[in-house]
Amino acid sequence: MSQKKEASAIYIRTRKMAMGIAKLCWASYWRRVWIIQEFVMANDYVILCGNYFVKKRRFEEVLELTVTELVARGQAYCSWVGFQEDDHPTHRTFWSPAFEMIKLRETRLKGVTTTLAEWMRLCVMNDFRATDPRDYVYALLGISNDCTGMITPDYTKAVKDVFKRTVGVVCYHQKYEDLCGKRDALT
Repeated sequence: MSQKKEASAIYIRTRKMAMGIAKLCWASYWRRVWIIQEFVMANDYVILCGNYFVKKRRFEEVLELTVTELVARGQAYCSWVGFQEDDHPTHRTFWSPAFEMIKLRETRLKGVTTTLAEWMRLCVMNDFRATDPRDYVYALLGISNDCTGMITPDYTKAVKDVFKRTVGVVCYHQKYEDLCGKRDALT
C-alpha cells in the first residue's frame, strides 16, 4: 500500500473514530440529571454503547487528545462560536455535556470545591433532563461542597419552595454580595 493510500485510510479511521466519540459525548444519556452524581462519585467506570465499550482511562485519554488538538489548532474559544462555526468532531466533543462533566469530575477529585451553582450551570448549559423538577437540585446535593445541611431532599415540598430555597443558598455562597444583594438571602 502506498504512503498516500495508507495516510488516507488512517485519516478515514481517525475521522470515523472522532465522529463516534463526538456522537457518544452528545448522547441523551449524558443529559440525565442523576447521571451527574453517579458519574462524579464513581471510582471507576465503563461506558457501554451497544456491543461496544470503552474504559475510563481510554475514554478520558481520547477526550484529552481532543483538547490537545483543539488548542493546537488555536481554536479554544467561546463554546457557542466554536461549535456553530466549525462542525469538526473535535469541537463537538469539546463542548459536550460528557466532556464538561469530566472536567468537573477531575476538579472535584483534585479537592477543589465544586458549588451547587456550578453543577446547576452544567445542567442549564447542556439542557439536562429530569422527570421531577426538584431533581435539578436534589440530584446535585451529594456532589456540591457548599450546601451540606442547607437543603434537605423532600419531595413533599412544592417545586417553587425548593427552588426558592436553592436560590437563597446559591446567593448566600456567591463571592460578590451585589449579585443577590444582602447576604441574608437565606431568610
